[in-house]
Amino acid sequence: MTNISRLLTILFGAVLFFGCAPQYYQEEDDNMGQQRQGWSVAGELVRGNPDPKVGLQADFKLAKGADFYTVEFSVGECRTDTGGVLNTKVRATIRWKTEGNYVQRIVNVANGLTVSGTAEGVEVSIEDTTALNGFPLTSYVVSATVTPGNRPGSPFDPRLNDNGTTVAVSPGAGVASTSADIDVPIDAGVKSVLVSVTPVTWSAVPLPEVGEVRAVFTDGTSVLFAWDPTLFNQVPIPPGARKLHVSNFNTTTGFACWVNWGVDG
Repeated sequence: MTNISRLLTILFGAVLFFGCAPQYYQEEDDNMGQQRQGWSVAGELVRGNPDPKVGLQADFKLAKGADFYTVEFSVGECRTDTGGVLNTKVRATIRWKTEGNYVQRIVNVANGLTVSGTAEGVEVSIEDTTALNGFPLTSYVVSATVTPGNRPGSPFDPRLNDNGTTVAVSPGAGVASTSADIDVPIDAGVKSVLVSVTPVTWSAVPLPEVGEVRAVFTDGTSVLFAWDPTLFNQVPIPPGARKLHVSNFNTTTGFACWVNWGVDG
């Protein structure tokens, strides 16, 4: 065999070997030339205005692929021209994405809040949901970071509530005129609820006693679960629940209830 024949044989064998061998690779960040270790965004929200929003997109294929990841939030102070600090209410929508499908979480944001999920990527949108009380529009800074790993263990779930979840319950004996119906949020990832009950004028009369208020989950027609919210229990949401029904059995005093939904994450 000539030298040329030997060379052609070696080259042909190499093509067969490398052409059939499986190719393993890890996507790299075009900017860094190495695996991403995290993502972050910061921007301004306007108090009392849902626009503009602050958003972030992260593709975990640039890190270690599908796994547990955590979003952490920060909310800066909203100050007036004279230096006073205004209250703000911030909400985030988180979409964990895998193979074209997604699961969504909606949470109220406070400084240091963390939410975890497992996916190939995530989209985060942050907006202001503050109800204005006569103050002018003022901007403030929020931020979000995404890093690999699960959030630290906590006995408390991330929370979701709205400006309209304060429901006055009139005095009565549990009939329709003394009750309130609250829709269970859909597509938000809620898994539990905490119903806090106080007097309408909270500083004037004592808190309701055990047995004076009842909360019931229904599917629209049938009772799925009932409990006494004066015991301050956070309870799981039963499958199929569509309505939260709160009744007041005190015939002389009205109460108000605040509903805080616990979000998986």
